[in-house]
Amino acid sequence: MSKRLTTILLLFSLFLNLGIIGGFIVMKIYRQNHISHHYRPGPPNERGQERPESPEHTDPEVIKLREDFYAIKKELMQEMAKDPVNETEILSIIDRSILAQSDLERAMGHKLLEYRKNLSAQEAEEHFNTRLERMKRFEERRNNRRNKQ
Repeated sequence: MSKRLTTILLLFSLFLNLGIIGGFIVMKIYRQNHISHHYRPGPPNERGQERPESPEHTDPEVIKLREDFYAIKKELMQEMAKDPVNETEILSIIDRSILAQSDLERAMGHKLLEYRKNLSAQEAEEHFNTRLERMKRFEERRNNRRNKQ
């Protein structure tokens, strides 16, 4: 190999390695900013008070119900992975999962209702319209992924 070609390959390798290392550093910094930006309470309202987090994310009862529901879902996946298939056990787990999900949804609904009672009309409109827009964007992304397949 000629000296010129070796030099070009070494420089190419150097820049590629520097780009990869720089990318890791930049992503580490921006990822931290992304997480702190998206997982914090909302901006202060006009009275200077920070908007609290939604109650369904902080209430211990709802958190416990959510953990129970996910534990049942994990149990269902473990049972589905077994061979031979125990259909009666799987059906009983599905029934428990439906009950756990129903309890979770009911508790979340009650907490949201309590939360709504504490908001003014303008605050409620802003908060729930923001959540509705987020739900619509999520649904649109999910539908776009399905349509591409």
